Amino acid sequence: MKDILQKFAVWTIFDSRIIIIYALNISDYIFTLILIQSGIFQEINPILSMPINNFSGFILKCIIPFILLLYIRHRFRNAAERQIKPIKYILDCTIGIYAIINIFHICWLILMTFYLIPLTEQIALTLANS
Repeated sequence: MKDILQKFAVWTIFDSRIIIIYALNISDYIFTLILIQSGIFQEINPILSMPINNFSGFILKCIIPFILLLYIRHRFRNAAERQIKPIKYILDCTIGIYAIINIFHICWLILMTFYLIPLTEQIALTLANS
């Protein structure tokens, strides 16, 4: 019984990591779209720089990662004990990287809202009055 509970606890922790990664991935996609549509920013990822605004961008950023994460989840359930620790480490690193990217997006959104857009409006008014 103890082994079953321990295995269930490992699966739940793993599942929560998968959900967090996918949520951070989706928020990265949404933040990127908002920032690109402002006209001030551009996508620096060469794979997504062209299709980010159309359906293929949605497939590349939302559907394919979902399928890959489901595959990883399936493979994890059959993993040996010695494989679990490295998998958790890789997932934790992925969460950390996505968290940093999302923090940057939030900072840019705040800067854009309170500084860049008012600054460009002020410059436009100054040029219009000249």
